[in-house]
Amino acid sequence: MAQNDVAMDRSTEYARKMKAHKEGLAVKAKTAVFETFPAKILELGETIEGFKAESSPFHPNSPSSVADLTILALPPSVPTERVRSIPVASEKIVANGSALGEGKEANKGDAMEEDDDIEEKSLRTGLKTNPVYKKIGELMGKEGEDVLAVCMVLRMWLFTVTPAVEEGNNTGVEIQEMALSSLNSLHNLGSDCCNYLTTARQNRAALARQYLRAPGIEDRMLALEEGDKVEIFGARQLICLLQSKYLEVMGIFQRNWGKICEPKGQRDVWH
Repeated sequence: MAQNDVAMDRSTEYARKMKAHKEGLAVKAKTAVFETFPAKILELGETIEGFKAESSPFHPNSPSSVADLTILALPPSVPTERVRSIPVASEKIVANGSALGEGKEANKGDAMEEDDDIEEKSLRTGLKTNPVYKKIGELMGKEGEDVLAVCMVLRMWLFTVTPAVEEGNNTGVEIQEMALSSLNSLHNLGSDCCNYLTTARQNRAALARQYLRAPGIEDRMLALEEGDKVEIFGARQLICLLQSKYLEVMGIFQRNWGKICEPKGQRDVWH
């Protein structure tokens, strides 16, 4: 009996704490929908309007977006990429003017000689990063963290107010499913914002690697410059999509707030 009483007391205590937790989630969810969402929409609107200013890091011609493409010699202490170098084989000529190795056996022998001559060399040059990436990355990371935080609160709260689906009757659940779907889309955009800097740097590194291997090819230098503009444009598009998604999710939650909070069939809602 004593053990049963202890278990009952513990269960009652957990139930009390869970009820308080649910009430706290409800308060946070209401704050997110009616205060955080409108504030973020207006804040992002100001950021989008600032795209036109050349002082903005999102402007493709801003001073901060101009990268230094000077190739630097790296000190010996810096690890570098190993690249394979294949020397050009000299052509052997016979008396009749034809090249040796036209037969299969000769070709095979030449290939083996080339494999023996292949050597690995270090790419002992480097390139500075574009300073605009850090500025944009910090802003995108902050926006992404804000999105993920508010989505986590609303998803947890939705789980507490969504009733169980009964066979042949899902009345009261459809609106929660629609709200959760839109919330998942917003969450994905937030993840893209958090990953923006890493992805942008990886894309630039691939172009920079090609440029360092053949700096004499002007198109590779121009591709690196245009790549920076593409990444800046991608960040602008992501900010615009984020504002649009905020507006969409806010509209769904605010227009259906009563139905989400008190759906039909609340008999099996988690308490």
